Amino acid sequence: MTKTTTIGIIGTGVVGERIINQALQNEHYEIAAIFDTNEARTAQLAAKYNVPTTNDLQALLNLKPDWVYIGTPPVSHATLAAEIAKHKLHILSEKPLAHDAADGETMVRIANEANVQTAMHFPLMYGAAVHQLKQELAKDMGDITRIELHTYFPEWPRK
Repeated sequence: MTKTTTIGIIGTGVVGERIINQALQNEHYEIAAIFDTNEARTAQLAAKYNVPTTNDLQALLNLKPDWVYIGTPPVSHATLAAEIAKHKLHILSEKPLAHDAADGETMVRIANEANVQTAMHFPLMYGAAVHQLKQELAKDMGDITRIELHTYFPEWPRK
């Protein structure tokens, strides 16, 4: 089957590697390239997964993938999103969306101005708690007006 969506991946940490694995297992995705400034890490991933890598952000963006995944620490998300939006590419950001509210508002503004789609990756949605929530919501509970999730990470970035 032909791949239908190309993705560029920024960041090669633990979560970035999970995204690489998920994309490789999905017949509808093709990795355009993986970007990181850590040359040893990108070389390691190129050998391990047989995927294109680059240490030049502009080289990744010039490939024009359908989506660019930001899998770096939140403090860099707004700056990266701005650069991705300049290229009119859709943005998939790791959670949390941004380092603070101001950066989050900047990301929303630049995406709107560039008329690009955005999404936020939330891997907890695949966990048992969310599965249980879906089962409960399938029951006649009435209209859901709000769901909140609060998390606390005592160390950031996480190991």
